[in-house]
Amino acid sequence: MSPTPPRPACEGERGAAAPNSQIPAAPSCLRGASCLRGGAAPAPPHAQINPAASRENPIKSTGHFRRYRAYDYSRGASLFLTFNVEPKRDILGRIDPPGVLVHNEWGRLVDARVGEIAARHAPLRVMSHVIMPNHAHLRVYLPPGIDKPLVRLGAFVSAFKQSTSMLLQHRGRPGPLWQELYHDFLCVTAETIDTADEYIANNPLKRWLLEAPDKPMRVVEPLSSTRLPPDIWWAAAGAVELVAPDSKIASFRVSRSVPQSRFGTVVECAIRALNQGFAIASTFISPGERALLDALAATPGARMVKAGHKILGLVHRPTGREPRLFADRRYLLLSRQSEPGKSRRQGWLDLNDNLAHIADKAVYARMEGGRLRWC
Repeated sequence: MSPTPPRPACEGERGAAAPNSQIPAAPSCLRGASCLRGGAAPAPPHAQINPAASRENPIKSTGHFRRYRAYDYSRGASLFLTFNVEPKRDILGRIDPPGVLVHNEWGRLVDARVGEIAARHAPLRVMSHVIMPNHAHLRVYLPPGIDKPLVRLGAFVSAFKQSTSMLLQHRGRPGPLWQELYHDFLCVTAETIDTADEYIANNPLKRWLLEAPDKPMRVVEPLSSTRLPPDIWWAAAGAVELVAPDSKIASFRVSRSVPQSRFGTVVECAIRALNQGFAIASTFISPGERALLDALAATPGARMVKAGHKILGLVHRPTGREPRLFADRRYLLLSRQSEPGKSRRQGWLDLNDNLAHIADKAVYARMEGGRLRWC
């Protein structure tokens, strides 16, 4: 772990609430400026975060709350919370094709109550949330500088669980609505905040993908295709037609030597390939390749193949933006299940060679003599 961990992401930079949030979006602030609201005093220097130590020695502010020991919550924090219905059954609604969340009366009441409870516990804010048929996800923001932040969080959680349970008890459902414990995850970077919000927004679609009759998330193993090397065991999930014999594939490999200032050139090259009917295949491991994946995911109609070593099990559970890409049938996860039998680095080099072998066009971007070279 690096000596100086990343600062908790500024909520002002990721402050726009999701459409189902009952809390208005917070004003934006500049990166590097104070993450506080309303011009308050700057937050204290951030704590050293040691996730390993935190898992081994969790702090418990009550009998049920697990916390990171080394993090100073008075600096401000975004937390991803999960509550499960007791018992975990679909009592708050259903998921209709294609991934549409439909609340029943109980679900609508619980969904409306989230914003009401958060308003009574200001300055704590619910930035995004989803009430699923059998569980709920909330991303909660604790602003910097508030007194006893974990006590405030505990009060909000207790109020949410008790208020919604009593709400349904008055409508004939006996007992508590939620299980006694809940799960929490501390989002310490802007990327984890984005991932949490994407997870919340795509949760109904994700469940539909996993349960739909046509099994769009089914893992095909072993995958047979004349494009693939026959001596390697392959598995795939998603749009397997992207590796059909008549498909067009362009493999992209971007060296770590390529600076961020040249990522745009790589993306332009990939867009030209897309316009020529190619699907883009890559491991999407290097910084330049990850930037390419972000650009492709945001490009309507872009088709992509992401390859890796043993990245698929019996069932793949999509995360982040994957559910939408799978639903649009423009994304394939291709997993080399055979052990590379060599060093980790050599295994990835071999996988890049495999992609170049199955592709109709192979592109390798690297720096040479200060200039971007294409191979």
